Amino acid sequence: MYYIGIDLGGTNIAAEEKKVVMAQLFNDAGIIGSAMLAI
Repeated sequence: MYYIGIDLGGTNIAAEEKKVVMAQLFNDAGIIGSAMLAI
């Protein structure tokens, strides 16, 4: 769903959605990275 917001581009809503999505991706990557280091 967030791809639709990014594709619209130029709108504040799309920019906010993109920031939220990127934050979630980095957060998920951080959790996965920490779990792998723990192993």
